[in-house]
Amino acid sequence: AVVSTQSTGVNTKLSLKSVIRRNAAFAANVCQNVYMDTLPDVIIDGHRETTVAFIPNIIDYVLREILKNSFRATVEAHSNTAEKPPIVCTLCNSEDHWTIRISDRGNGMPDDVLKKMSNYCFSSYKPENHYSPAFGEIVNHYGEQQASSLAGFGVGIPVSKAYMKFVQGEIQHMTMNGIGTDVYIRVPHLNGLLSTLQI
Repeated sequence: AVVSTQSTGVNTKLSLKSVIRRNAAFAANVCQNVYMDTLPDVIIDGHRETTVAFIPNIIDYVLREILKNSFRATVEAHSNTAEKPPIVCTLCNSEDHWTIRISDRGNGMPDDVLKKMSNYCFSSYKPENHYSPAFGEIVNHYGEQQASSLAGFGVGIPVSKAYMKFVQGEIQHMTMNGIGTDVYIRVPHLNGLLSTLQI
């Protein structure tokens, strides 16, 4: 059963596998409407049955932003091939913290982009690319249902990092230019922090 606390909005039995699937479906829908192309599969491995105490709205926002980037990068990097390399989400649950690693083969990022991506208002979105302005419109529409409406504004990753800092977690990007990017979401278990969270 799903258990939550009214004061913090914490779901004490949050399935990370289900959260990834839900947000991957959202990102895939956005991508499909923009590119009209085949999409990468999303593979979930590692500690697949992990459940944690966490705030669903926060992890939904963070995963949407990261998965949108992974889908976009993968589709653009492999636009000439029908079969796209999968996006792999690996779960790890330890005594002190839990981690989600999202790995794509979307050609990675050059150093200058990696250094700037945590800055507000920096975006790698370029109108001259072959995706359309519909990307933002679709996200804005979903935004009415508490989704991110910030595509192309350079806010998604900085806000995601701020959310993680709020729960004493972190987001790290490890990228290999020309190959792909691994994003690590690392969060301490909230069991001992619930009384300190004020939302």
